[in-house]
Amino acid sequence: MSSRPSRTKPATSGSPPRNRLNPQTGSLIGFPYDRLGHTLRFNEGAPLRTRSGDLCFNSSAGIFCFDPEEISNNNFVPQLLIQGFYIAGERYSLNEKEAVHIHPSDGIRIQVAAVDLTAPEQVLYSYKLEGADKEWNHLGNQNSISIPPQRPGRYTLRIRSTNGAGLEVDNEKAFTIVVRRQFLQTGWAGLLYLLIAGLVVFLMTRKQNRRRAAEPEEPEESPLLRGLHGDDRRFVETFTRFLDDRLDDGSLDVPQMCDAMNVSRSVLFERCKTLLGTTPASFLRRMRLERAQELIREGGRTMTEVSYAVGINDPHYFSKIFKKEFGVKPTDYRRTTTS
Repeated sequence: MSSRPSRTKPATSGSPPRNRLNPQTGSLIGFPYDRLGHTLRFNEGAPLRTRSGDLCFNSSAGIFCFDPEEISNNNFVPQLLIQGFYIAGERYSLNEKEAVHIHPSDGIRIQVAAVDLTAPEQVLYSYKLEGADKEWNHLGNQNSISIPPQRPGRYTLRIRSTNGAGLEVDNEKAFTIVVRRQFLQTGWAGLLYLLIAGLVVFLMTRKQNRRRAAEPEEPEESPLLRGLHGDDRRFVETFTRFLDDRLDDGSLDVPQMCDAMNVSRSVLFERCKTLLGTTPASFLRRMRLERAQELIREGGRTMTEVSYAVGINDPHYFSKIFKKEFGVKPTDYRRTTTS
């Protein structure tokens, strides 16, 4: 079956696009296939060129001839529209002049459309998120863009499409996307951490100081116990505690000490000589006079009251042994400690 060669006339809509490539220059010219007038299928034979410059192909509709120079490019630039802008599934009222602020956990979905009624199904879409993507993402004729959550930072979202002939055109749209840092990632959060840490340390230190102040201070170890261990240390601790509790008892004597320590008189004398360097009675007297010194320094008592408070029921005897022990009378000792 053949048909008379005929020149084609432009048509504007209907069939899928076709392109013409110039191998020498690399230029690509797109045109609607329905310029051919009807759908054709070509065989694999080589075309023939006529003297006038037409190319002739054997097709399913006969011999088809056309002049390649008369095939013009499809220069139509379809307008790129944003049909829907969604952040974390919620529709967002987009203002193309203002940056879009989102959280690190938010994803973005965008519905776009490029209006080219000649072949809307042949419009191809692509996008690039500068700051995250190195290359353009080509979506084919899919007009939905999905961007997963991004790290905090500033990005530029660029969207573009082809026309109905599949040729790239200048209809790009660009938006600024700002992924906010979560508060815990900001410098203010770091400062807050430091303040909280400082407050915690302050409160803990204050609590420890209060606890230490409330706790009674451990008494310093008596010089009598230094270097003592085991039974010797326990003997001195028990003996001095017993005497300290009975210092105001003027009737306290050695037999009572033996009963309290559950030892014989000879053992008591031997251990006192060995561990304390003196006899039990002399040690008791020394303890009474040292307590008398404390009471005199505290003030508020007469010498007679001090004497009875330490178990010495004769104030004159008290004054005598006090001077013998410390080289000064109790009254003179008071003047030196209160002046």
